[in-house]
Amino acid sequence: DDQKSDTSYSKFKSVLKQFAPVPELDPKGKNWAHWRSRIIRTIESCDVMGYLEHPVSELDGGNEQQDSDILNAITGKLHPDTYERYIAITETYPFWKQINKDFENTNVYTRGVLKRRLNNIKCFNLYRVEEHRDKLIQIKNELAMRNSKIDDEEFIDIVMTSLPEALEPFIENYVEGYARQYAKSGN
Repeated sequence: DDQKSDTSYSKFKSVLKQFAPVPELDPKGKNWAHWRSRIIRTIESCDVMGYLEHPVSELDGGNEQQDSDILNAITGKLHPDTYERYIAITETYPFWKQINKDFENTNVYTRGVLKRRLNNIKCFNLYRVEEHRDKLIQIKNELAMRNSKIDDEEFIDIVMTSLPEALEPFIENYVEGYARQYAKSGN
């Protein structure tokens, strides 16, 4: 029994160590998509993904102690106020299901805000185009993390329409060149 508990403790320490770089979930869910993807990656690297996908009783070789350890590691990455909302849930699977349901609403709202920002952001300063481009790419990546991908053609349209007026001749040449290339390809 002592050997079994030593192995269990060792495995728990290993799981906790894997969770060290995972950030705390913002109570308002501002970092939900990032936090969720980091939790999933960490769980996958520990080779215990089944605990997020099924009740411990349905897992082949499922272990209540390991489930409890995983739940503790995940809830250790919650703000105390958020933790209080889930304190009564004692298994990983129902906890994961509930927190996803609760915070996915925040994710939908954030996606809408990001899409609006992406479509409304403009660069008025010719000397800040690179900074502007980086901001657009950051928003595009944040949307991708929230399962809302912008295809390349749409992104190019967004970039082109958000550039300073001084770049209008460049944009017109680009659009004309693109149109000629498109016509040659027969599409």
